Amino acid sequence: MSISCYWRVMVLQFSVEPLPFRRLPKNGLRGILKDTPSRKKAILELVQRWCKFECCVCNFVFLVQSMPTLNSRSFNFNKVIVVFSALVVLSACATPGVSIDHDIELAIPNSVELSIANHHPFFPVSAELVSLHSAVTINHKWNVGPVGSGDHRQSLAWEANGRLISKTSNIVRTPDGSGSAIVSTSASLCGLVPLVMESASQLISKNTTIAPIAGGVIPLDFSNKYQMVTRSKITSFNTSAPNLCRPAAGKSFAYQLTRLEQRKFEGKTLSSNKLHMVKEDVECHVGNKELLANTLDSSLIGNYLAVDCAYTESSKPVRKSKFAYLTSSALFVPLVVELNEYETHESLYKTSKYK
Repeated sequence: MSISCYWRVMVLQFSVEPLPFRRLPKNGLRGILKDTPSRKKAILELVQRWCKFECCVCNFVFLVQSMPTLNSRSFNFNKVIVVFSALVVLSACATPGVSIDHDIELAIPNSVELSIANHHPFFPVSAELVSLHSAVTINHKWNVGPVGSGDHRQSLAWEANGRLISKTSNIVRTPDGSGSAIVSTSASLCGLVPLVMESASQLISKNTTIAPIAGGVIPLDFSNKYQMVTRSKITSFNTSAPNLCRPAAGKSFAYQLTRLEQRKFEGKTLSSNKLHMVKEDVECHVGNKELLANTLDSSLIGNYLAVDCAYTESSKPVRKSKFAYLTSSALFVPLVVELNEYETHESLYKTSKYK
């Protein structure tokens, strides 16, 4: 799944302290821009790195609103700084996707249908899961502590062709009242390989900024709402594994896939609708022995195998995730998901229901 626009903003917010210049100059951001060339280069490179994400508009809104709050006691708000920052962000934020004016069709190509035909559980599974409820903690790379928590609910159903249909809702909150609500529907190979997916989210960010009034400053609260829709479908798939839905203890497997992702963003002033092609090479290793599933959640039945996977995309750092393969239910559930080089989601399962 794609990282939400709101959490990309949180990545920027919580990464202010670990900048190469560690502490802001006494005269705030204006001091950075007037400082040494190395610091100018550092801030430009940092902005460009965050703009590899797909929500530069959100980053721009956050940057403009929060600049005075970074060093509010000594910052002298100046229009030149706002304009410069806007140009820096918008110039660096050209995303590589192709602009489109329609929604993509969520249909699996016939060639992929043939490639995935053998990857399904042996029905009937001994314990068919129909719902999962988990708490998700969102952690940041630089160990600043959890930046949010989510309530994740998921309903599950098997189709006759062996595809797993999942419908999820996820509510994410932060202490300042910001948050997001996300709903999605997907079809996958036993919870591991996404085939088609559609998600919609509403994101609310709250910030406080400082505005100059008659020689002084006053605090102003800002609340912004964004809407995002993501649609994706697999377009190619290849693996030498006989059946990804029946992993063997102590063994490894790999697969390669290509998918199309449509990412639509709507804000108060700007919007975008872009199509991206994502190619992934995935390698997974299965643990040597089965473990009790009730150690993950007291209501889970049977055993599970620990599965560690590494995801490689062109020109991006390798992402790593941990799954539990529930042997009685023949599906993978996420334990730790690394969304990108900055953000990790950890799931703690609370209740499970069976058919």
